[in-house]
Amino acid sequence: MNEYYNVEKGIPLPDGQPKWRLLASLMEVGDSVVVKNSGQVQALSTAFRHEGFKAISQCLIPEGESVPPKERHKRPHRVWKIEDKQ
Repeated sequence: MNEYYNVEKGIPLPDGQPKWRLLASLMEVGDSVVVKNSGQVQALSTAFRHEGFKAISQCLIPEGESVPPKERHKRPHRVWKIEDKQ
């Protein structure tokens, strides 16, 4: 055995995104929520997929404001929970 590592068996994996899975479970199809950025869109979308649903999102840009496409990932987004039509 390697002197630097102690291999342990039977340790459960942590639930990677508990807050996103909780939020996803509280939402019904057609509900939406505003998140801070595209990273949070991705996390919530993953939680929806884990439940068998999909997400649609839209970047929220105030009317009259211009945001370059490369900066939109930093902006708030609205995310809707939708059915997976597979």
